[in-house]
Amino acid sequence: MKPELYTCRGTYTSSDPVILFLDQVEEDEIGLVNLFHLQECVKSLKWDLHSGNNELNLGIFQDHFQCYGVQVILKDKVLSTSFEICNQEEKTVRYGFLSEFNSYNPDCIRWLAKFHINAIQFYDWSFRHDHLVSDDDEYEDMMGKHIKKNVLNDLISQCHSSGIKAIAYGAIYAASEDYYYSHPDEAMLNSLLQPFVFIGKFYLMDISRDGEYRKHIIHEYQSAISQMHFDGIHMDTYGFPKTAYVQRENGKRLIYLKEEIPSLINETRNALGPSQQVSLIFNNVGNWPVLETAKCDQNAVYVEVWPPYEQYSHLQQIVREIRSVSEKPIVLAAYLKPFREDNPICAMYASLYLSAACMVLGATCLLLGDDHGILTQGYYSDHSILTDLQEMMLRSYSDFMIRYEEILFDPTMDDVSFTHTCWDNYEYRCVSHPVTPYGEPDKIWMILKENKKRKCIFLINLIGNQDPYWNQGKSEPVPQNNIVFRIQVDTLPVNIWCASPEEPDALPVTYSEETDQHGLFVTFTISKLNLLKIIWINSNEKDH
Repeated sequence: MKPELYTCRGTYTSSDPVILFLDQVEEDEIGLVNLFHLQECVKSLKWDLHSGNNELNLGIFQDHFQCYGVQVILKDKVLSTSFEICNQEEKTVRYGFLSEFNSYNPDCIRWLAKFHINAIQFYDWSFRHDHLVSDDDEYEDMMGKHIKKNVLNDLISQCHSSGIKAIAYGAIYAASEDYYYSHPDEAMLNSLLQPFVFIGKFYLMDISRDGEYRKHIIHEYQSAISQMHFDGIHMDTYGFPKTAYVQRENGKRLIYLKEEIPSLINETRNALGPSQQVSLIFNNVGNWPVLETAKCDQNAVYVEVWPPYEQYSHLQQIVREIRSVSEKPIVLAAYLKPFREDNPICAMYASLYLSAACMVLGATCLLLGDDHGILTQGYYSDHSILTDLQEMMLRSYSDFMIRYEEILFDPTMDDVSFTHTCWDNYEYRCVSHPVTPYGEPDKIWMILKENKKRKCIFLINLIGNQDPYWNQGKSEPVPQNNIVFRIQVDTLPVNIWCASPEEPDALPVTYSEETDQHGLFVTFTISKLNLLKIIWINSNEKDH
């Protein structure tokens, strides 16, 4: 077994000692522990390590919000991980899932903490969608899955001790057949005045402002929080209907759900408490009705991605639309069928490309859960299992995302990918390789962001892949060498750095100065690009 370095919590606060685990050390030795903030090594410690498993207590960090990379240098190996200090609402929601509640397996949450997951959706944990908390200690859900309440309690408690929020799945309008037949006047009806039914099991109920079922489901959400001690609610939908007839004493009335759902979210928030105490996450299935819900009082903007949102550019479109109305964390649930249908290598690269795309666009993706599981479709219990190689590569991308979270998810950055390059835009130019601002195949996807203090260039190498579809298996990219950039600057940079999940450290980038009729430019060369690389150009703050 190889040595492994990992975190014990999804996130840390300034009240939590930062404890890392270094397992399977082969022999007693003195290791060097380096702590990084972005490119800067802020602390270096010698550590007496023993053969077997070790605990590294790095102590308390007083930061309000900051991210760190950790590197442990052994005699013949270099190991790395990262961690986040966060004493406020989440800057990013790093979502995982649990769907098995028949027996307690503490390794599931330990495993998810290694990926820095800070919120877990408890998927299909309830007795019924209309009666969330069971009256019995053991029960079967509406899909026939066996659940034990003591297992739920143990998992929720473990989340709380692991810096992870436990989020209860709760569909906003799905009810059992028994509930429907007891309350037929609460159902939503189609244009033939027949009830909407999903997969023959779930009757869709009226959640409009004056509907009785709205009161009912909010009460059920309150019960999940108060009785089970969940930290929040995942408000699920099925993407339909967009319009429906509801029944009132004076007859049938047509409702538009994009007008009803926002008030449901906000009313739920008022009933459950402020966002610092209770998390709310609403599922915009197929990106609908995201422009209305993104403005609501919830902790993240969550989109379940389905056709016709099939290409990398469509993920970009979703994020840009949300960012036009909200600065909340963005989560994309983009399930990867290659893990069900393709070979392990093509599936792995599909997940790496998706992870890279999400983080450089400023979003996270829901993929991982249960015991080494990865989602391939919308029913979470039917997930696939990662191979060791797939897991190792995804871990490296998760570590990278946390170490450079302050760059990747900086809310002050403007995305200028479509306005500052190509055509006669001279501000950012790659002068050596084919680039694309929207994820075209067989090119380098170049995302550009900037604020007054920093310019960022995010590169995803799509060369060697012949289609733009995020949900298709992908090949290993063809490495690109000596990529030359010419960037317009107002003053000379303090420094330029680049980093990649494939490399252990951030590396300084040397540059030369140029001038023309447009002003001052810097030119530099990136020696190698495998799949993902980020470049940041630091300006002198005194100049702004």
